[in-house]
Amino acid sequence: MTITERILARAGGLVSARPGDIVNASVDRAMIHDNNAALVMDNFEKIIDPVVWAPEKVAIFIDHHSPSTSVKASGH
Repeated sequence: MTITERILARAGGLVSARPGDIVNASVDRAMIHDNNAALVMDNFEKIIDPVVWAPEKVAIFIDHHSPSTSVKASGH
């Protein structure tokens, strides 16, 4: 198995995972970067059940507009 297959298998409680398998993996961390974070946050409340399952496990990275212009900084 590749490292990705091993990671997915472990997160899904499986012995192995192969391309084409459906794996229900538990997520231990989630991240989003600044290019899409604003879109997600602006539309988050439009989702049927807008609940972050574990806010302490979510990270937003500001990495595309750094150093930032004053226009981008207001979004950050």
